[in-house]
Amino acid sequence: MKILHLYPRQNWTRPVHVTIPKRYTYFWEISAYLWKHHEVTSLDCIDPTYSIYDISKEFLQEDYKVLVLLVRTENLKQSLRFAEFIKSIKPSTKIIIYWDIINHIPWFFKESEFIDAIVVSWDWEISILSYLDYIENKGTTVPTWIYLVTEKKTFQWSYLENEWSFPNPDKAPSDYYNSLNWRKQLSFTVARWCPFNCSYCLSVATYWVRERRKSTDDVIAFMSENANRFDSFKLFAPTFNFNQKWVIELCSKIIERWLKFSWCCSSRIDLLDDEEVVKLMAKSGCYKVSVWIETINDSSKYLNKTFTKDLIKRVAWYFKKYDIVLKWLIMLWVPKQTKKDIYELFCLLKDNDITIRPTSFSPLKELAENENLTTNIIQSYDKFTFYKYWVEWIDKESYYKLIIDPNNFEEILNGKN
Repeated sequence: MKILHLYPRQNWTRPVHVTIPKRYTYFWEISAYLWKHHEVTSLDCIDPTYSIYDISKEFLQEDYKVLVLLVRTENLKQSLRFAEFIKSIKPSTKIIIYWDIINHIPWFFKESEFIDAIVVSWDWEISILSYLDYIENKGTTVPTWIYLVTEKKTFQWSYLENEWSFPNPDKAPSDYYNSLNWRKQLSFTVARWCPFNCSYCLSVATYWVRERRKSTDDVIAFMSENANRFDSFKLFAPTFNFNQKWVIELCSKIIERWLKFSWCCSSRIDLLDDEEVVKLMAKSGCYKVSVWIETINDSSKYLNKTFTKDLIKRVAWYFKKYDIVLKWLIMLWVPKQTKKDIYELFCLLKDNDITIRPTSFSPLKELAENENLTTNIIQSYDKFTFYKYWVEWIDKESYYKLIIDPNNFEEILNGKN
């Protein structure tokens, strides 16, 4: 049974290089797991040579029986249109969809006449594999955390735990990714789970509420195998430093074994308020940490994510002292956010040598409360394009300039641009 695993093309509202790490961790890790069990062809449509004609030709000539689609907010419309197209020319094809937006609003997809199965778990690999086995065995096996559209039934069984695969850079278009990413960086998952459930975020819906982490030895072995091919690694976890014992163990082993890695991660500032841990991370090769600060003052209370300015300054000092780049991910136009909030936040980050990466506030959790969803509404919640909570004190041109040119925030906010 031949299977096509596809990452459909998405809209280009975000910088291309921002999407590269997600492709390794969202797509190629799952591909690597499926390859162990089935004949699967994986194609990432980020490559412009893959037109709908080329993919359709590939699909029909190779006689694929199952189409596995990775569906995100940014490629929702394209994914569903392709599913409809495939069903129209080959109705016998089985189509299964998965990823974060599916986890968040599975009910939206359950009535689709073009989709056969929906992954409703947080360990997508085992669900997809169970569905492939179910199809191959003509329905005699039980799928795992799968909603079967024809039967209108969800099947629940087991979990993958921490046995997901590492990406295979030989089978992924790594050279092409490197050219788009401006660096030779390999991204892979070290943990799944986030305990914080922020109001705008899909991490809990995507990764569930139970932590799974790779062993530190497995992580180090994978980095060692690929150290000669890549200049750096991105160790992905929704909240990297939540398990400080694991972080200390990883860093200590890298140092003790005299390994030379350059790596980065993402975390929360309140989990980085430990100078000794920051020092250890730096010594083991950590060169950058991206931190979700979002906003400050009263608008931070709306997100239930409030950090003091003293905490921000203290952690920034640790990072400056040990020469780690601190990259702050912030949100613009959070409800109750004022011009003063934004200006004060930018000044605070600038004064503490913190790199700024702004994006639009996008309350994705609202989608689950909307009974009249359409693909256009869902796709409008893209973090770059969404601006439902607009404010009157700035025009849209200045707003987008703040996103693409945050270093000139003073001129932009003062109307001198």
